[in-house]
Amino acid sequence: MLTLAVDPHATRADLPASPRDEDHALVRAAGSGDVRAFEQLYRKHSRRVFAVLWRLCGHEARAQDLVQEAFVKAWQSLPGFRFESAFSTWLHRLAVNTALMELRARSGGEALEIDDEALDAHATPDSAGQRTALRLDLERAIATLPPRARAVLVLYDIEGWKHAEIATELGMAVGIAWQLGRQPLPDPQVELVRREADALTREYQAALGQFEGAPLPAPIQPALATLDQSAAEIRQALESDPGARYLLDQLRRTYSRRLSLTQRAVTG
Repeated sequence: MLTLAVDPHATRADLPASPRDEDHALVRAAGSGDVRAFEQLYRKHSRRVFAVLWRLCGHEARAQDLVQEAFVKAWQSLPGFRFESAFSTWLHRLAVNTALMELRARSGGEALEIDDEALDAHATPDSAGQRTALRLDLERAIATLPPRARAVLVLYDIEGWKHAEIATELGMAVGIAWQLGRQPLPDPQVELVRREADALTREYQAALGQFEGAPLPAPIQPALATLDQSAAEIRQALESDPGARYLLDQLRRTYSRRLSLTQRAVTG
């Protein structure tokens, strides 16, 4: 039987400090003007703060700006921290409120921002690329929501806020917050198929471009026209049923036959 060796003379001071206690110690030091202590708090918590602000505003550059604003406010507000909760909880709430203040100020006039390049830059490798692609497409789906609906979804489903809290912070009725929170997201798998189809079409057009201007024998032209028509019909079908992967496979085969036939006609 395994037993734990416990020093009966050990005191609380001898035990390892919890993350909460470590943060509180850093807060006390930072509140006394210790900039290095505050830098440690920034390094520990800035990534998580950035993640939620990115989801709330839908744009990486703006989220980075909001992170800086949130930490400036945190520095200024340290004297008011009561040590009754974890610093991370207090900071997180302050950061979210910073984003919500901007959202309220821009309500009704905010342009939709979706930073695809930033999402791609944050991709992480996995066994088949599927989990990463689906996660990124889920982030894109969140970003496509109207700003207030996006805020409700992030705060309720991801951050765990209550509808009453969200309604208060966003200046809306509780019923409106509840309705916005039920707004459906686009299916990530649908988004993935759509992106693959777009990428496949771009690759096909680039490959076909190398034969531009080359004379094609008259007997082969009806077959090429038929393949072009088939590809157009498949793309149209994908618009109606964007999650149908079998249509994507058909499109890939059609593009492949069209390129092969064109190459044989040009090179003889």
